[in-house]
Amino acid sequence: MGLQLLRATKTETELALDWRNGDQQAGGVLFELLSGYTLGPMRKRARNQDDAEDLNQDLWLTAFLRIQTWNPDLSTFRTWLRGIARIILLRYMAADPDRQDWYNRTVALEELSEEPEDAEESIAGLIQNRVLWDEVSKRLSPADRQIIQMRILEGHKFAEIAHKLGIKPGAARQRFHRACERARSICEDEGIPDIW
Repeated sequence: MGLQLLRATKTETELALDWRNGDQQAGGVLFELLSGYTLGPMRKRARNQDDAEDLNQDLWLTAFLRIQTWNPDLSTFRTWLRGIARIILLRYMAADPDRQDWYNRTVALEELSEEPEDAEESIAGLIQNRVLWDEVSKRLSPADRQIIQMRILEGHKFAEIAHKLGIKPGAARQRFHRACERARSICEDEGIPDIW
């Protein structure tokens, strides 16, 4: 299928799904359609046009290498790209001595929200009982199971989870808490409310 025809007949989501399934032409069409959209934020924050274009290329290279991590049930393709862009911009700013103070404040604010909360402690208690966790995890979606495992079993901070999933730390925290709520609901259905 030609690029013109692809651009005219498929939605952004369909193109992204095709790209995720190995269709490099679909990735090329997405680049043509969205590279201006992704270059805008880079221009606003980069020191010059060359840096902005380099950052935009890094974004699209990262998207190419990580397209398998995009889950259309969790975010739109554009939202996923924005998450990658944010990580790339934070790294760029961290390397800039003039912006180091701003970067340190940003990272410090994100780390403040890393304190365990009730839901997290409850899930940790559930996971300690391996038999119960196996039963509950079978009924969770793969995305819910993944984020709980990353946070509790692997001990990742929300910023690390966000980086791995290509989303913002706040979105990672929100997904984690929603996954905990779904796990809690499953436990209550199974008659295990005392764990919570």
